[in-house]
Amino acid sequence: MPKLTTAALNFVSLILTALVFTPGALAWEWQQPSLNISNSFQFYQQPLVGYQWVQELLEAESEWSVSHEVWTLKATPWAWTRLPFAVGGAKAWARPAFEFKEAWLEWSHPWVDVRVGQQQISWGSADQINPTDTWNPLDQYDLFASRKLGNLTARAILHPPGLERLQWEWLASPFFRPSALPVEWPTGGTLGFELSDSRMFLPLPTQVLVGSTPEPIRYVISAPTYPATFQWGSRLRFSGVAGFDGSISYLNIVETLPRIAYTSVRPPVVPTYTEVTLQPSFHRMQQFGLDGATGFAIAGEEFSLRFECALGLPDGSRVSTAPAATQADLTKDPYIHAVLGMDHTLKQHVFGTVLYFNVMGVVQQKLGTQEIAAGSLTLSGLPNLKPWDRNLIVYVEDRVGSKLKISNTVVWSLKNGDALIRPSVQYQWHEKLQTKLHADFFVGSLLGFYGQFYQDQRLGLDVQWFVL
Repeated sequence: MPKLTTAALNFVSLILTALVFTPGALAWEWQQPSLNISNSFQFYQQPLVGYQWVQELLEAESEWSVSHEVWTLKATPWAWTRLPFAVGGAKAWARPAFEFKEAWLEWSHPWVDVRVGQQQISWGSADQINPTDTWNPLDQYDLFASRKLGNLTARAILHPPGLERLQWEWLASPFFRPSALPVEWPTGGTLGFELSDSRMFLPLPTQVLVGSTPEPIRYVISAPTYPATFQWGSRLRFSGVAGFDGSISYLNIVETLPRIAYTSVRPPVVPTYTEVTLQPSFHRMQQFGLDGATGFAIAGEEFSLRFECALGLPDGSRVSTAPAATQADLTKDPYIHAVLGMDHTLKQHVFGTVLYFNVMGVVQQKLGTQEIAAGSLTLSGLPNLKPWDRNLIVYVEDRVGSKLKISNTVVWSLKNGDALIRPSVQYQWHEKLQTKLHADFFVGSLLGFYGQFYQDQRLGLDVQWFVL
């Protein structure tokens, strides 16, 4: 069981024990618990030998909370099973897992709220794309259906009386949790993995030229290196400043996605092959953020404007301690990641339906010239790892009555000319049952982040049942 899951279980057990044996425990007010069960089924349109062509994720999530005067306890247990499951060179029919999405205790006071435990922190004002929201790691087993993971955190929000327009938030954690990827981090030595473990590995090259002769590649991954793990951050939230609600923020954290260096050797065996070793290394980073949102009207139509910008300053102090052959791969330049978006719901119905539009521009720009594409000095044809460059995102939603919703999302790279197109149809069969039929289409240049996944085009069906 992961250390964070064990720590969260111990934390909840300790708090529940304290509640039971605290005088006046019966005065605690228990909230009605909830229970949601969902199943997501993916069908890949292009079957490939050795690769999974169906993928399923069955989940159950419950939420429990209890409060007493100034105290609140919340626990959100989450269980899931992936079918089939393949990671680290090992394939299984299914892999069940359990953890707490959240499990925290909060103390409230007229001028401060303090919360300790497993938490999911949400920062930023933009819609969906939040450059400043980097505290929590992500589950990226599926790159295009990622979700936020909890992390053990101490959080304090100061809201002094008389300063209703300001809130000052502080975060701290001595624990680090990396984002989940479709690979297994070995605790020592190296561990082999197969490209067929995940369809997301498809862009990786399978051969390397030795002279003029193509030679197969075998991939292995080494144990990652970590820096000191204490992390902290602060955010000052404001409302009604020049018509905007937003915040300024700062984080000093460990990057949840590693920098990866590549090395290669040719073992003296027959048949010959080239062994490529991926050497992950987690580094610290400082991040400065600014975000805001406002509303305005044009010709009687209401619009919302949202923006968010993060300046990332990677810490390169550990790069110089790495072997000389890998330093170029581990070097990262400072960057700016910014989003500007506007959304609008038409007042007048179109053919009896309600139309909603959301248009966003995304820019991610390096502020230096030291960084090169990791592994480019070792292998040619490596995948594009930059989901954002110069992107235009258009989301259109047609609300056909109270039960049917038809939508389409297009993420288009203005730099590479590739795109992700994601149409969906959602229907609310009952107040406790809804389904969603959706698809992912990857089109355009194979050099772009989205175009390189052209073999991963798929259809999906999600079913969600709100049991309680």
